[in-house]
Amino acid sequence: MNHLLSAALIAVLLTAAAPASSQPEDEDSPVQATTSQAKPGQPAPASEQAQPAQAAPSLKPAEAPAAKPAEQAAPAPAQEPAKAVEPAPKPAAQEPKAPAPEKAPEAAPAPKKAPTPPPAPPMPSAEQREKAELAFLQSTFQTAAPDILPSLAEQVHAYLWEFHESADADQAQYLDAQINEKQGDLAASAVDLLKLLYEYPQTELKMNAKKRLAEIVDKKLGKRLKPAIMEIAKGPAEGLDRPQRFAALLRALVNLKEPAFYQPLIVEFREFLRRYPNNPAAGEVSYLRGQLHFQNGNYPMAILINEKILAVQKEGPLAAKAQTSIADIYATAMKDYNKAVEAYQLVTKKFAAYPEAGDAYVKMARIFDENLKQPDLALETLDKIVANYPNSDAAYKAYLETARIQKEKNNDFGKAVAALQGASKMFMGEERAAVALKQAAAIAADNLKDDTLQAQSLQEIAANCPQCKAAPAALWDAGQVYEKKLQNPAQALKVYQQLVTAYPTYAGVKDANKRIKALNK
Repeated sequence: MNHLLSAALIAVLLTAAAPASSQPEDEDSPVQATTSQAKPGQPAPASEQAQPAQAAPSLKPAEAPAAKPAEQAAPAPAQEPAKAVEPAPKPAAQEPKAPAPEKAPEAAPAPKKAPTPPPAPPMPSAEQREKAELAFLQSTFQTAAPDILPSLAEQVHAYLWEFHESADADQAQYLDAQINEKQGDLAASAVDLLKLLYEYPQTELKMNAKKRLAEIVDKKLGKRLKPAIMEIAKGPAEGLDRPQRFAALLRALVNLKEPAFYQPLIVEFREFLRRYPNNPAAGEVSYLRGQLHFQNGNYPMAILINEKILAVQKEGPLAAKAQTSIADIYATAMKDYNKAVEAYQLVTKKFAAYPEAGDAYVKMARIFDENLKQPDLALETLDKIVANYPNSDAAYKAYLETARIQKEKNNDFGKAVAALQGASKMFMGEERAAVALKQAAAIAADNLKDDTLQAQSLQEIAANCPQCKAAPAALWDAGQVYEKKLQNPAQALKVYQQLVTAYPTYAGVKDANKRIKALNK
């Protein structure tokens, strides 16, 4: 029985020592004991159950029975064998563990639903914006501090650039004049007021503009310019479009040659050329811009503008004017006479068909005589003018210049008189013919001491130009020469009678009648 108890105890111990894991053992583990173990929940095999108490037969080792199949329990040994220590099974190969996922961020709270914005208001129309901007500029001007005025003026200029053709643009132009006056720039204010009268001739602000303009001229520009400026203020000729009116204003102001208008006019020229670059008047305006710089001593800029005109135009009347202007700058302003002659020669060669060519010859002759001290070369040049440009203004000037050189440089008074007589014949019937003959009479009297030539020259005035203003006075002077210098009363009487008959309303007729009575005694 002790053996049976020992066997049962061993079975229990083996059952308790079995691994709890149900996975199979590794193939490389040592061989296990042949005794089977009971599955949990099943009865132990019969050999492991308690047997009836009886004496076990004594068996010799040689007589040991053959081993029973594994399912039968082996007889318990006499002594309890030492428990074999089983090596720990090798862990099965495991896939690498995936890194633990990071902690998911807490979900942001759902945003509150924004209120629906109201619909955008409709964009104002151009007319609405124009009226709103003008109202803002006018109201701002009423309370503007001095340091705000320059910025306000810029805003007014921007308004006029965009809306200069709108119905209310005249008010903005008047506002510009007010801002300039408030800043103390009276010349610019005067230009603004004149521009108002030319850009918007139908403005209701016309009377206010003219009144304010007269006050500014009295205060800033003086009485000398007032008649000319107020003449300009009468406005443009009828029938001109807006660019033509603008160009007419610029032309009139440049012709004033007033230095105070220099800076304001630069702004206006720039605006015209940006606004109307392709207008037919743009070429002339560019030329006037060069003249403005010339008048005010900015010679490099004046030359640059005229050279640009030549580069664009290349030929034609405007190009002839530009080339002449360059020569004039070298001659009269920069005193570079060699460059001036070269520039005038270009005029005579490239623009021979235009009046500027004849004038260029005259100016060259004057430089040869007065500046380069070559009077003979000057006379040669003047002869070319008379031959190539007869009946022109240049020819008349050439005759007068020839007379001057012959008289002052060569002391050849006869040739001087001859030149003046040539002018009187070429321009017979014109006032300038009378002027030339009057000079001839003076040379005859003062330099040649030729009283007869003097009297004849005076008579020729009435003969060549009877309608000339100088004709009746010339007849009176001729009668005096015949009567007092030449002691020729008969010829004097004849001349006096001609005077009384031809010019009965002449103020000297009364004196002429007295001389006639005296000579008839």
